[in-house]
Amino acid sequence: MCRSSRPSARYDEIFAALVAAGIDRGSLQLAWDFTTNTQADLQRDFTAIMPQVVAKAEAGDLGYTVAEVSEFPGTEVPLVVRGTFTVPSCLEGDSGPGTVFARDPEGLPDCSNTATANFWIAVPQAIYEAKTPAPVAVYGHGLLGSGSEAESVAKKNGSLIMAGTDFWGMSEADIAAVIGMLGGNFVGGRTLGERLVQSTVNFTTLAYLAQGELAQEPALQGLIDPSTVYYVGGSQGGIMGATVTAMAPNLRRGVLVVGASNYSLMVWRSTAFEQVNSVWAATQPSTQNREFLFALYQAVFDVADPVTYRSVIEEAGDALLLIESIGDAQVANVASEAMARSYGMRMAGPSIYPVWGVEDAPPEFTGSALLQVDTKKGPLPPVENLPADGDNGAHGAAVDDPAVQGILGAFLLEGVVANMCDGVCDPG
Repeated sequence: MCRSSRPSARYDEIFAALVAAGIDRGSLQLAWDFTTNTQADLQRDFTAIMPQVVAKAEAGDLGYTVAEVSEFPGTEVPLVVRGTFTVPSCLEGDSGPGTVFARDPEGLPDCSNTATANFWIAVPQAIYEAKTPAPVAVYGHGLLGSGSEAESVAKKNGSLIMAGTDFWGMSEADIAAVIGMLGGNFVGGRTLGERLVQSTVNFTTLAYLAQGELAQEPALQGLIDPSTVYYVGGSQGGIMGATVTAMAPNLRRGVLVVGASNYSLMVWRSTAFEQVNSVWAATQPSTQNREFLFALYQAVFDVADPVTYRSVIEEAGDALLLIESIGDAQVANVASEAMARSYGMRMAGPSIYPVWGVEDAPPEFTGSALLQVDTKKGPLPPVENLPADGDNGAHGAAVDDPAVQGILGAFLLEGVVANMCDGVCDPG
């Protein structure tokens, strides 16, 4: 604490708060304070959007169009249905890259418009050949990817029909807008968080569509069990999965593969951010300034960040399974563990190492959980706030083990967290 010849009343408040927290003033070396936001303010836009969207999605009359039905008998994913569907739009204009929320006279998001989003439905071999109804999971793709990734995930999982759509704000179509935003030092930066929230609207609509009209689609007739729908997301989709689950009342359980929270914490440790960061450096060469700007930007991005919606998840009684890949060079373990701690998750099965604030749980339990997976990929990233020299492969291998897929399936289908690994989850 700096000296002042005229101590202000603010110092008296600070010392009183520290004493109340059990910190002796005589032993105090350093203290600082910072501004926080209220839950109501952080969730203000979300609270205005949710009832508008759910009412329209539940009605089941927004519509969809099938563009292509592809069948590949004898393959691991023998049926893929691609098309578009109509979503309530809370964005201005054409809802395209760079747009922000349309707002009513009170400044709240207005979702009276509509837009068109893409979808991909991927049916794995076992379900296709059995011709019996199976559950659907809406799938959230990785950074700057597309919903077409649902096909590869259906192939790896094998027991769920995967329905993918694009994460507006961080999809292939948004690459130019994201680079332009960073090049302009976050001028127009609201678009990223607000389009990501619009994506949760799109996923909510797709989840209701999977339980309604798509279950009657001729190409999918008899394959979809409309009673329940789940969420599965990887990387970017794992990060945003809690926000999607919070928006959609019919998504009661979600699996967040290599997910995390707090973008300003994770990006500087991520190899996935390196290319974008190098482009940004051309217009903002100071590393210190870039870090400072991104830290400030987090306050704008909080509208989409999953840590904002813990209370919504808890009040709804929803459950999340967060899968952490040890040594992940793209989504840092420190960010995954911060999310687990913030959500009050318990540790699923034996931990690879203790995580502060995350309690060990019984062999089987219900509720939200953190599952650590050690893929034995290396080398480990630096412990400092720096990216690894290159991607070590841990990020993409988190759910390769069939035992981990079994844990994922039991959680979604039965609501139970049960460790099916032989001890800790690693290749041995």
